[in-house]
Amino acid sequence: MKTPPPPYPGAAGDAAGSRRADSELAALEASLLADIESFDLDRALAAANAGTARRDGKDPTAQEFPDILAEGAQLPAQSAKPGLGSNRPAEEKVIQPPSGGLLDALRQQVAQRQDMAQRHGRNQGLAAEMIDQGLRQLFKYQLDLVQHLNELHPPVSREYHLLSQLEFKQLTWKNGFTDYRSQPLGGSTALSAVFLNYTLTGPGIQRLSREGPGVETLRQNLNQYGLNFKCEEFRNERYLVERASFHIANEIRVTARWEADYVNGEVRLSTRNMTRLGDFEFLVPPDMLDITLFEEFGRMLLGQPNRFPSMLRRR
Repeated sequence: MKTPPPPYPGAAGDAAGSRRADSELAALEASLLADIESFDLDRALAAANAGTARRDGKDPTAQEFPDILAEGAQLPAQSAKPGLGSNRPAEEKVIQPPSGGLLDALRQQVAQRQDMAQRHGRNQGLAAEMIDQGLRQLFKYQLDLVQHLNELHPPVSREYHLLSQLEFKQLTWKNGFTDYRSQPLGGSTALSAVFLNYTLTGPGIQRLSREGPGVETLRQNLNQYGLNFKCEEFRNERYLVERASFHIANEIRVTARWEADYVNGEVRLSTRNMTRLGDFEFLVPPDMLDITLFEEFGRMLLGQPNRFPSMLRRR
């Protein structure tokens, strides 16, 4: 019987090494478990981003996270357009009308009309204020003028003619009066009209006779110009007027009416028998309602040389 061979050299040493290896593995496992428990994910991500930013030249404080793709998914091509093969919504585009189009032209017309309306409103308000102030000054001027003329009864250097047979001359100022009317305007009261009525009188009575249809024609003419007359009629057996004798006073009644037109921004002056028999009308711009115009008007009343008709436009 053979004697068993002796143990492999170093077998005892191998057992001791195995025990050391097991001990080292246990220590390593414990160290790994400790590292896992103390691991800070946020800090690790910040450090990773900082390193990437330093390499790429980006802001190290900006955090970027890679897209997490499902297993087997592929990255989209760089040339892919938004909205095509992508989950990101495409940006909405606002369609602008071309410059110089229909909408642009209409928009400009509306803006121009609004601007014109604003300017018209401002101009209309300014004109209304000028008209009201001008008429108030006119009334004061006429009031003083009439008071003085009613005291003085001055001669009026003017003659009136009618039908080439009636002549009114050697006239003097007999009497007159002025008044005004007002109306509400813009929350206040404004003058709407200023009146002036006066009578010129001369010596004597004028007489005219008419027959048949001429009686009524002369009567109508005298009434048309507001002349003061008396008519003596002569009738036949059938009570028809055959002829008439007219007794006409040497007297002329004159009227002047300054009426505000706040809509059109002007004043209308209507006169009767002012410079001659008949009715005449003038347009007065608001900026002309001043003492210069009033003085020329007063000279015209007395038959003195004046520029009043040439200063205004006759209607």
